[in-house]
Amino acid sequence: MIRQCARFSSIAVATFSLLLVGCGESYQMGTTPVSGKVTCNGEPVTSGSIVFRPHAKPGENAAYPGKPAIGQIQSDGSYTVSTYTEGDGAIIGKHTVRLQAPEPDVAEGEEPPGPEEEIDFPCNGSELEIEVMGGEGTVNLDFT
Repeated sequence: MIRQCARFSSIAVATFSLLLVGCGESYQMGTTPVSGKVTCNGEPVTSGSIVFRPHAKPGENAAYPGKPAIGQIQSDGSYTVSTYTEGDGAIIGKHTVRLQAPEPDVAEGEEPPGPEEEIDFPCNGSELEIEVMGGEGTVNLDFT
């Protein structure tokens, strides 16, 4: 009986150890810092967010070309994107960049607006195609 418990404990510890190894940090693609100003038809955008969605490189899984980078647009129109950690930038390569309206302020107990309601936000949903190069730095985005 003691021998069976010891064997079971050994198997349980080995299985748990393998599970922990499998839960390690996932693969991260190379990023480069990206920041700049956002405009819509030449006018500064002062709120909202931008999303850099990477394109798959030849030979990569087209279903998951990499984690998107997201940046909040500040009141002066500036942005800095983050992919894995704060301010680390975007994955190097081609991207579709989308401008998104800010989340509406909803008072407690009120229903948020539905997707069918029109949001009054210039260039909302507009997209650009860009390529992020290593050591990029400043990328100004003008949506139309």
